[in-house]
Amino acid sequence: MADRLKLDGLVVEKIRSPWELTEYLQNDRKVIVLDACRSGAPLGTVVQLSEQELANVAARDSSTHGGSIWGSLRLARALGRGTDHVVVLAVEIDPRVGPEMSDAGKEAVSRLEAATRRIVSQWGVIE
Repeated sequence: MADRLKLDGLVVEKIRSPWELTEYLQNDRKVIVLDACRSGAPLGTVVQLSEQELANVAARDSSTHGGSIWGSLRLARALGRGTDHVVVLAVEIDPRVGPEMSDAGKEAVSRLEAATRRIVSQWGVIE
């Protein structure tokens, strides 16, 4: 999906760790984070997570990334970086499936792409 969005002239970065996210959080920068989650929603559901929901997930679950998006937002705020224009979209996954994406997850990719395009369009970045 990142490659499809690049075609629209957007800057798309793939990061390996949530801590890398802090580099992209600047006061005037708009950021959409695409991730997987375990919120309890049906598999393949696309959810938009608030900062409070991110805090709850971070407190409840251990991350395979050695950090959390919520922790990165807190760090960015402590460094005086803006976090007002950050949207987190995630697809509900089943961690028991293993490293391969489930069929529901694969089907959710187009919904995730559509949600991303809708937000970017609202921001006036693309039509």
